[in-house]
Amino acid sequence: MMSPNEYDERSESEMYPGQLRASEEKPKSAMVFGILNIIFGSWGLLGLLMGLIILIGRAMSETQRQIQLPPYIQLPMLFIGFGLSLFLLINGISLLRATMSARKGFLVYCAIAVIYKPVAGLISVVHMFSKMPALTNVPNSEAARTIMTSFMVISAVFGILGAIAYPLVGLIFFTRPGVVKKFKAYNRL
Repeated sequence: MMSPNEYDERSESEMYPGQLRASEEKPKSAMVFGILNIIFGSWGLLGLLMGLIILIGRAMSETQRQIQLPPYIQLPMLFIGFGLSLFLLINGISLLRATMSARKGFLVYCAIAVIYKPVAGLISVVHMFSKMPALTNVPNSEAARTIMTSFMVISAVFGILGAIAYPLVGLIFFTRPGVVKKFKAYNRL
C-alpha cells in the first residue's frame, strides 16, 4: 500500500498511464463575449439596414426633414456605424477561437466605441435642440417645450450610457490580469 506522500510525488502520467495531461481550458469569457459580439454586431447591421430602408423609402413631412441630420453628418455616421457593427460581428466569430488577436481587436473596438458613441449621441442631441422651435411650433407652447426638453435630456443621458455600457464592460473585463493570463495560457498551446 502506498503512503500519501508517495502518491503526491507521482506524476500525472504515472497515475493515469496512456492519458495526456488535459490542455489549458478555453477562457469562458471568450465564449460569452464572442456570442454577445455576434448578436450585437448582427443587430447593429440589421438596425442600420432597416434605418437605411426607411430613410430611402419613406416620404417625410416638412418637420421630419427639418429635424433630420444633414447628409454630411448622417452619411459618415452610417458608415462608421456599419464598420463598427461589422467589426464586432467578425470579432465575435474570432473570439470564439479565443485568440490573443481577437482579444486585442475587441479592446480596440471597445476603445473606439467608448469615444465615438457619446460623440455621435451628443451631435444628434445638439442638432435636435437646435431644431426645438420647429418641433414645438405652437402658440403658448412653453409647457410643451419644457416637457420635450426634459424627455430629450433624460433619453439622451440614458441612451449614451446604454450605448457605452457594453464597451466599458468589455474594456474593464478584458484588461483584467486574470483574463489576460488565461488567454495567454490558452494561446501557448
